This record gives sequence, C-alpha cells and structure tokens, in this order.
Amino acid sequence: MLDPRAQRISKVYYKLVELSAMCDNMFKFRPLNTAYTMYEMEFNGIEGLYAVGKLIKKRTAHKVVLSLPAEFPVKIPKLTMVTRVFHPNIAVNGVVCLGTRWTPMTGIDKIIIELANMIQLKSYNLENPYNEDAREWVLRNKNSISRIIKQTKFPPTSDELEILGREKDDLEIVEY
Repeated sequence: MLDPRAQRISKVYYKLVELSAMCDNMFKFRPLNTAYTMYEMEFNGIEGLYAVGKLIKKRTAHKVVLSLPAEFPVKIPKLTMVTRVFHPNIAVNGVVCLGTRWTPMTGIDKIIIELANMIQLKSYNLENPYNEDAREWVLRNKNSISRIIKQTKFPPTSDELEILGREKDDLEIVEY
C-alpha cells in the first residue's frame, strides 16, 4: 500500500492523464523524473502574450514545468514557464505566482486550468505583481484584453476542440 504522499503524487499523474485526454492536443505532459514529481507540460491553441523588448507579441504554444515539493501536498506545487508569458503574476524568469489558490485538497487539474486562464489574462492579481511592466500594461488595457487575446475555454468541449484543430498559429504584434 502506498503512503499518503505517494498516493497523492499518483493522483496528480492520473489527473494529468485525464486532463490530457479531455484536451486532445491542446494539453500534453510528460514526466521529467521517475518519482513523478516533475513534469513538462505543453498548452497548444491557447493565446497568450510575451514581451520582446518593448513589443508585446502573441503566441499559442506554451511550455511549463510543474514541480511537486517534498512537502507536497502541504506545500504548493511550483510552476515555471519555459516559454515566456507576459502576465502580472508570472515573473520574467518564468516563476508563476499562484497566490492563495492552493490548499492541500486542491486538485492539480484546478491549478492547470487556472494557469490556462492566467496565460489568457482571464485571471490575475494586480495587488502583488511579479512583473510590474505586465501589471501596468493590464491596467492600461484591461477593457480590451478579450479583444486582444482570443479567449479559449480550457478544458474545451468536443465542439471547441474541432474548431481549434482547424486554426493556424497566427502571431501578431500588440502595441506596448
């Protein structure tokens, strides 16, 4: 029989499998170690922003590393963006601030869904930013974010998956 932590780590793996199956190619993951405490995850078809100097650009493919600390599930999982994301609660070095969204009873799928919402700037906290430039940009553009970034439901319905499969990865520059 598995100890409670091993059971929880096993649940994380199976939740990721379930989420990946629900999302077709929109969400993929792979373990980075045999202890199943680190994962590389990919989001495809979710529009987000990133900065290149003073230019803000769009992208629809994002990689992130999920790390489960030794004290998991008491301590929050660590998310680090591998691809840059321009967001008030994601540091320039990729560290994602989940704030108070974690309790030991929170399912990892809820955290992944929250991250998808963060990438699309559907969710943010302007009070304690990790990226002040992104905070200022959000303050200036708050009312037009949904026109700048295509909002995608995550996880998508089967009809939405069919539509997403037909779209191209259009990159465009957004004024900074």
